[in-house]
Amino acid sequence: MPLSALLGPKEIMESDSVRESGHLHSTHSGNPLMCAVGCTVIEEMLSQKLIERSAVLGEKMHEELKKLSVKTNGRGLLAGIELRDNREVKGVVEKCLLRNVQTCDTGRKWVKIGPALNIEEEILMNGIKTLMEVIEEVVNAREVEACGGDVQESSGIDEVLPAVRVSEDESKDDNGEMGGEKAKNPQTGEPRPSGGDDRIN
Repeated sequence: MPLSALLGPKEIMESDSVRESGHLHSTHSGNPLMCAVGCTVIEEMLSQKLIERSAVLGEKMHEELKKLSVKTNGRGLLAGIELRDNREVKGVVEKCLLRNVQTCDTGRKWVKIGPALNIEEEILMNGIKTLMEVIEEVVNAREVEACGGDVQESSGIDEVLPAVRVSEDESKDDNGEMGGEKAKNPQTGEPRPSGGDDRIN
């Protein structure tokens, strides 16, 4: 059950042109139930001082967002984070959902957040922390792509045992044969001749 309102300068909203041709009524306009709900919402916002609270929490939120390596903007509890393209935005939105944080895909290169005006400060800051972690993950992935692919986890072997390159000359024995010591005949114990027949007569 939606409710909307159109606001504007008094000199425009009360002008003759608006009065004559700018009527704002239709079959569903002026719904009495929604007008009552709207008035109650405004009363609650005023009594709980949600606008003032939004300004205070919003300042803390934006101070944290400024620590990101990407551009951010906004006011109060509304903020946008600019990424490289919408693919990155979708990645942030999906990763955040997996961590129980809801963000908005604007369809462009901005991630939008708009927490509830009555959100608890601890919940807000925990959500912002998660969002920032996800954004940095997505931004850091750019460096991986720039290097030509995914980062593969090291087995750790190369770090413990450095690679040893053996030249062809070093792998030869005193007779110039490859492979070092010649294989021996299992019956006589004598070295097998190079290129010879290994069959036992």
